[in-house]
Parts: sequence; structure tokens; C-alpha cells
Amino acid sequence: MATIVVALLSIAAIAWAQTLPPGGTFTDDDGNLHEGNIEAIAAASITQGCNPPTNDKYCPDSPVTRGAMAAFLVRALDLTDDGGGNLFTDDNGSIFESDIDKLGTAGVTKGCNPPTNDKYCPDSPVTRGAMAAFLVRALDLTDDGDGNLFTDDNGSVFESDIDKLGTAGVTKGCNPPTNDRFCPGSPVLRDQMASFLARALDLDPIVPPPTTTTTLPPGEFAPFEVTGKGDAVVAVSIPGDQTAVARIEYIGLNNFILWAVDGDFTFIDLLVNEINGYTGARPVNTKDILWDEPLRHLNVTSKGFWTVTFEPLSMARLLETSLSGDSDDVIRVSSAGTADFTYTGSTNFKVWARGEIGQAELLVNEVGDYVGTHIIPDWATYLDIIGIGDWTIELS
Repeated sequence: MATIVVALLSIAAIAWAQTLPPGGTFTDDDGNLHEGNIEAIAAASITQGCNPPTNDKYCPDSPVTRGAMAAFLVRALDLTDDGGGNLFTDDNGSIFESDIDKLGTAGVTKGCNPPTNDKYCPDSPVTRGAMAAFLVRALDLTDDGDGNLFTDDNGSVFESDIDKLGTAGVTKGCNPPTNDRFCPGSPVLRDQMASFLARALDLDPIVPPPTTTTTLPPGEFAPFEVTGKGDAVVAVSIPGDQTAVARIEYIGLNNFILWAVDGDFTFIDLLVNEINGYTGARPVNTKDILWDEPLRHLNVTSKGFWTVTFEPLSMARLLETSLSGDSDDVIRVSSAGTADFTYTGSTNFKVWARGEIGQAELLVNEVGDYVGTHIIPDWATYLDIIGIGDWTIELS
């Protein structure tokens, strides 16, 4: 039944995407990292909004309650049998009572007060650990990847469920880019829940058209994203072949390799080659010796979910006094001068100064912890930072 349900949801998503207004279904999630997945679960009728009867808001920052979780899953799995109702004693009068009974009848929930389990606690927030249990039961996941995927769930009653969820690629952790922790006791927010559900059901994100009130600087393009799961070759063209920032996210436990490819299918630049999840940013169309031809395709090698969002360079953070990060990034600079660079990590740490017409100078190229001072050239407009670990750049 699950395969049929997912296929029907995919058909619904195509029709939904064709009718989305500028800004999308909801007014309070514009620009949210999870907006594409929020639209995906809305297209699948898994969510209806958070402010009935208008339902023009999604409340992305609100915690998911156990009652709302029941509604999400009942709609996602098309559950109809309530087992005669009244399975729990503490949900009488709740708008989610029918959904809770259907979820209990399907064996997806056992209650909240073991061993009696005659209560459901519909108003309590769902923790990340409990969410893992819900989804593992709902999707009948069995592979735990040999266990112990995360360091902070040892002894948790949900540890096995968390490992199964991670092995399935539905979660990658809670502390990017390391992602060796799951944060099982933290509440799940509604925007995060949208991504969990979309990944679990293999729903493609749906990016709505930008709002009509958005005014772009002259010559710049509106940000856009490409998404997928697994190996792929995706056509991409930056308007005007501008230098741009590719913000990349990968969820999975295997190797993730991302190449920039030109129009003749020649590999231009290896953007990412990481294992066990990745979040970072890389420049494209840098106009240096590698980029003598513009980006036309992405070549992806992966077994998990990935998203690449392209933004104009002007949207990158500006180095005014100091900036910090923990992964690959692109930051703008506005003037020449000296800067102090610090890095804590075990990988190669590189910092390139780059200019508008392809100038490039390698300022830092070290492995492991690093502290040093360098001159930022007067022609530099941005810094290309490569390094998985904590870094800070501070103007001297």
C-alpha cells in the first residue's frame, strides 16, 4: 500500500506545483530552508496549515505536538481504521482524537505512559527520539546500519529507531557538518517535520515562484534550487553565466560527490567529496583557469537526498569585522587589508582570494589546526573557504 500511496502523492505534487501562487501556499515560510518540503507535504494533503479556517500559515517555528503528529501520519499513510475509537483516556474532545485512534489501531503509537499506555499525551511536544519511533513504525524500517550511528543516544529507548531512521537517509543528525549527534530529547519543529516526512515518503521538494513584490538588483537572478536523491546528472544554467554561490546540503551515510560540468560534459571542478552528510557553500562560474566554460550540469554521486541552491554572489555574507563558520563557505570582502585566520579541524583548510574577472590567490593551504595573518588583495571581491571544521576570519 505504501508504494501506491507514494505514487499518488507524486502525481498530486506535479499538479500542485503548476498552480502555486507567488510565495507559495503559506505566508510565514518564505525563505525558510524547509519551504520546498513544506509545499511537498501540502501538495500531498499531509498538512492543511496551522490557523484554521484560513490556513494561510504553517507556523514553521512551532513545536509539533503528539496530536498534530498523529494527523500528519494518518494523512500521509491514508489510515482509515480507528479500531472502534476511544483507545486512550486523555484525548476526549481533542480535534486529533480520531487521528490518534487510527494511529494506535495501525500500531504506529503505543501510548505515552508505559507500561499501562492508556494515555496518548496529545498536547505534549514530540521529541526527535519519539519522532524516530513514529516514523520507523509507520514505514516499517528494519535496517539499523549495524547501530551506533550517533554518540548522544546511548541508553535512549529510541536508539534503535534513531539508527534505522539514519540508515534510511531520513535524518543525518543535528550538529552539521559533523553530524555525530541526533539530539533525541529536543523538540521537533513543524518545518523540520516537513522535511522528515518528505524524505521518508520520497517526496520531491516543491519550490514556489518568488513573491511578486521581490525586487532584484539590476542584472541579478532570483535564487533557485535543484534537488534529488541518488546519482544524477542535472542541467543547470546561471542567468548571464554570473559568478554565483552554490549552497549544498546532502543527507546520507555514504560518499557524496558533486562535480560542476560544462556544456560539452567536461568536468570543470570538484565541488564536494564528503562522507556522512554535508552542508556548505562553493562558488561556481569563478572565471578562473578552471572555469573557461560556464556551468551547464551538475554530476551527482550519492545514495541520499541532496539539495543545491544557487544564489547571486551579492547574497553571500560580508566580512566587515569578523565572520565564522564550520564548513566550506563563500564570503564577500569590500576592501583590501590584513586579516587573521584561525581554523580548528583535521582536514585541509584552504582560503582563496578571488576577483570579479577570475583573479585568484591562495592565501591559506594547511592541514589541521591553523593560525595566521594574510593580506587580502585590493582586487579581491570574495573569499572561497574550503575546510570542514571551525574557522574564523577577522580583519586586523
